[in-house]
Amino acid sequence: MKYKPVINISATNYTGDWKAMIEDREINFDHLKQIDKQAKEKGELLYRYFDEVVADGRVFYQVVSINENAGTCKIMLCNEICLDEYQHNYFGAGRVIDIEYAKQKVKGRDKLKEIFSKKS
Repeated sequence: MKYKPVINISATNYTGDWKAMIEDREINFDHLKQIDKQAKEKGELLYRYFDEVVADGRVFYQVVSINENAGTCKIMLCNEICLDEYQHNYFGAGRVIDIEYAKQKVKGRDKLKEIFSKKS
């Protein structure tokens, strides 16, 4: 897995300082987005990420290996971004999934970003 949290939020005592916690979460998320951007620029699925809705938030998974022959890829949970420390019920901390699912999720995220970044 290429993503590693920059800040270990779960080991930090914020003593009710939600602003600092959210800022640290953003540092970790920015790190994941930078890794994703580099992979996208290379035209690769490896190390791209996608998110899944859980409870009242989202969790993020990174593609960490690809088996083109089997049509699968392994994904891992990106810790220290979802402040509630949720995991998706099906994906858990990580698992092997159909590569097409990962491609669709990444492509959908890219398309939404493109749509919302257009100036009218």
